[in-house]
Amino acid sequence: KQQAEAMAGSYDNPAVRLFKEYPDDERGLRWIELTGSRKLSDHPAELPAGHTVAPTEGGYLSILNSEGREVAAYPAGTDPAVAYQRAQAQASVDALEEALNYEGDTMGHCVGGYCPDVLRGNMRIFSLRDAKGTPYTLKITGTAAGMPVASIEGITDRNAAEKLSGLS
Repeated sequence: KQQAEAMAGSYDNPAVRLFKEYPDDERGLRWIELTGSRKLSDHPAELPAGHTVAPTEGGYLSILNSEGREVAAYPAGTDPAVAYQRAQAQASVDALEEALNYEGDTMGHCVGGYCPDVLRGNMRIFSLRDAKGTPYTLKITGTAAGMPVASIEGITDRNAAEKLSGLS
């Protein structure tokens, strides 16, 4: 199920987002970016509507979502918005690690170990799927201005560059 959802670009992981589609290309390619951020400024600095704060044992406080599920715990005296922001940043990192590990396990290559590079902005990882569901992984490295394609790989690192030529 997870693989089918990933191919469709609707995989329920906040680190996975549809980046680009090629509707006029007979290959039916979709780029799905695997991304995340640990920077606090990339996450909301306020509690979402419906979230509440409740005391717990040991002098801690919990942030509960609108369904009453704990989404963060922190020591009393900490600003709840900051605690929530930190929890969301960690959740983003965890989701990215999960998505990269899934891609690496599915494809039989080492993309699962690239989380630190993606978080630092030194690398972007895309999971490409064609209309038949054939998977490819695209790794882009360098600086944000003009990142060259470092590799395009198929399952178990079989080079797929010629199959995907002409994409922009």
